Amino acid sequence: MAGYRKKPKTYTLTWAEDHEYHGLEVSLKGLTVAKMLDIGRSASAVTTDAQGTLTEGTDETRDMFETFASCLVRWNLETEDGEPVPATFDGVTTQEFPFILDLVVTWMEAVAGTGGSNSKGGDSPLSETSSSGLAALEASLRMDPLSPSPAS
Repeated sequence: MAGYRKKPKTYTLTWAEDHEYHGLEVSLKGLTVAKMLDIGRSASAVTTDAQGTLTEGTDETRDMFETFASCLVRWNLETEDGEPVPATFDGVTTQEFPFILDLVVTWMEAVAGTGGSNSKGGDSPLSETSSSGLAALEASLRMDPLSPSPAS
């Protein structure tokens, strides 16, 4: 009896017409269970202060973005001057943190099949009309209060 060979799935993220990312298309490979667990662990290690500034988890955050970039197949992202942004880690690092974080979360939701991400992944029954997944990750981030300043 011949073995089964599963073809890797590619997820294409798109956004609704009324979304600020409308027109952006991002194609990414799927994640193994191990990589999904790593990204989840990395995301939970990110800590922000009350102003939303990254205060901890820098190594974990880098790992998360490196994984995202390694799975990035293509995107139609351009600079303000109309130059294509490479679909590489270097290209990812030229972008604003909240934007790429939003893409990572939307992709993770597509792979996990949760929350109705904006993806088309072959036979995936996901909705294409929801907003981005940033709120889901923001809800999971630790929001530690700042320690009081010592009296002068």
